[in-house]
Amino acid sequence: MDLGGYIRQARRLPLKVILRKAARLAVRTGRARLQLASDVAKGSYSGKTPGLNPAARIAIVAADIPADLVDTLRTLSGHYLEHRFDLLGSGWVRPAYRFEAPGFLGRRYAPGGPAAPGKAGAGLEAVVNRSNVPRASEIWSLIAGPGYKPVDWQLDFRSGYRWSAQTPSLRLSIPTDAGADVKVPWELARLQHLPQLALCAILANAGAAGFAPAARYVAEISNQLADFLATNPPRFGVNWIGAMDVAIRAANIALTLALLRGAGLELPAAICAVVAGSLDEHARHVIEHLDYSETGRSNHYLANLGGLVWSNWALVGDEVERRLVFAVAALLNEAELQFLSDGGNYEGSTNYHRLSGETVLFSLAVIASLTESALSRMERMDAPRNAWRGGFPVLPLPRHRDVRDGRGLIAPALLSKVAGAVRLSRAVQGQDHTIVQIGDTDSGRFFKLHPALIPGQQEPVENTLDHRGFIAAGGAFFGVPDSATFDAMLVTRLFRNGFAIPPEAPIDDFGDIDVLLAQWDAAPEEARRVRRLPFSPSLAARSWARAAFPDFGLYVFRNKDRLVAFRCAGAPPPNAPRGHRHDDNLAIEYRLGPQDRRDPGSYVYTPDANLRNRYRSAQAHDVPRLRGVPLTRFGDPLFDLDEIAHARCLCWRADAVAGEVSGPFGSILRIVRFTSDALEIYDCTAGGTLEEISAAEPVARGYGRL
Repeated sequence: MDLGGYIRQARRLPLKVILRKAARLAVRTGRARLQLASDVAKGSYSGKTPGLNPAARIAIVAADIPADLVDTLRTLSGHYLEHRFDLLGSGWVRPAYRFEAPGFLGRRYAPGGPAAPGKAGAGLEAVVNRSNVPRASEIWSLIAGPGYKPVDWQLDFRSGYRWSAQTPSLRLSIPTDAGADVKVPWELARLQHLPQLALCAILANAGAAGFAPAARYVAEISNQLADFLATNPPRFGVNWIGAMDVAIRAANIALTLALLRGAGLELPAAICAVVAGSLDEHARHVIEHLDYSETGRSNHYLANLGGLVWSNWALVGDEVERRLVFAVAALLNEAELQFLSDGGNYEGSTNYHRLSGETVLFSLAVIASLTESALSRMERMDAPRNAWRGGFPVLPLPRHRDVRDGRGLIAPALLSKVAGAVRLSRAVQGQDHTIVQIGDTDSGRFFKLHPALIPGQQEPVENTLDHRGFIAAGGAFFGVPDSATFDAMLVTRLFRNGFAIPPEAPIDDFGDIDVLLAQWDAAPEEARRVRRLPFSPSLAARSWARAAFPDFGLYVFRNKDRLVAFRCAGAPPPNAPRGHRHDDNLAIEYRLGPQDRRDPGSYVYTPDANLRNRYRSAQAHDVPRLRGVPLTRFGDPLFDLDEIAHARCLCWRADAVAGEVSGPFGSILRIVRFTSDALEIYDCTAGGTLEEISAAEPVARGYGRL
């Protein structure tokens, strides 16, 4: 958050809260400086080697892995074994040291930085800071087998910009408007390909055709972990800047270990001890750097908690259980806060909705799997000596049904919100397996268990706008298993007794479409327009399936492969962050065969400020606007949106939906009506002239990819 964002947040808080926050900030700053001095002088590796939790195993056999995923893994694993990655529109490249990047948005940085470390660790002193070289060398020595090609984890391999693991993360900056994108190394360093390699090992161990021997995949996981942990010491380099990415990486390491151990495919003992120690370091870093505030908590904080649940579930020890009981209690509370009563996420983005939904769902699956004895041990923990942000929970944790294991911790209200979250993702998922992109899209995931590929490509390209994995995992959570996706299989294997799906609260029809059309007809000619998009073949006007999410602000009509989505959002909750919202109120997306207008997504964030703002502006959307009257202000920061006015839905019926934005400027009305042979869009204003509908922007197929 920028300084202006902190000031705006502070204005909403009581004075005593501001003073308390200032005092705590001073304490955290002091601790961070002491930690930094110690890290630079003595090294940042802790040297602790906690034990691995024997219960943290997920038993998967080859028959559990869907056939299409087997084919996908057969293709992707060849790239991963060669250290080739396609992330955020990069294309398949191998980010080696001194890699010559193709450039991005007209900016290309010349190859720089150190040479790759040698097999015996020669050259590591040019990669990591001096105090960390001894431990980094020990870890590097665990890379086994000839021909391993090191990965440059500090590199944006689209633009060529490189950070340094010799520099403390606190002292690194994120370039803005320079073509460089910090999200590229962060995305790679989440290590979300390692669980996929674990599945390859399971398939290979069962004799599946087209795979290398199982030992090859286990060795590759071991080597990549040793490579990463040796060249990314805690709190140094780009990949320890944000606690969110540290948490997601920890969760993926924990999942990889659980899959391998569940299949009897253990990593070598030496690397296993290093990885256990690193999981502990990851968990301690996250809990000491939580993305927490009294207001405005986002998917970052949810990811912190999800990473803590998974990483501490994988370990044993008193401090581990103390962190785990905190994470469980905090995640249960935070999930209820960040998801609205209709299941929509309060950040106002369908793709961040999926990211937060996955984080909650997969973490709830771990929570539900906790035994009564495990909970009993956790609930005997005292609060930490130095208080964590967010506060330690009052123990024992509340139970919501007559069940003493982890299932009893999950409140009925939260179950209803999770069910609603799954319904929303299902509603916006088109038949072409791409969702309606409301708000920002950064292609972020908690796990990438079942990559969906775009058909017809020469090389595999992941469709990051496909929400089917999350939808299926939600089905499994509520006892409706879906063997077609591995996401669902993972949930089923974590806990077998799915929850009963809560009933959906019906939304009654309301509003008089004839009255609204009369209002439109009475507007001056320059203040109104109508567009008619014909259907071929014709459809019964009331034959569309509907889904309404009034709290999130989205109304969806579907008829086979045809989809119409109407954005009509009221004011978000006062505590909701607004950095991922767009100027899209009263926007329409329609997929009617040859008639197709889609929300273009986000494309990029920091590499180009103009593109960032262009894609979130009203001009990027099919919206009615009053000429010369903006409804939002961007200001300077790239992650804030000041909304001057909000919308209210005036009509919701089988053949129509309508909404209005009003304020001192007057009002803007949009009516969407279905007839048997056309979609009709009526716009009018009171108080001025209608702005022309802007031409469509190129639709981003996920972050960084047009």
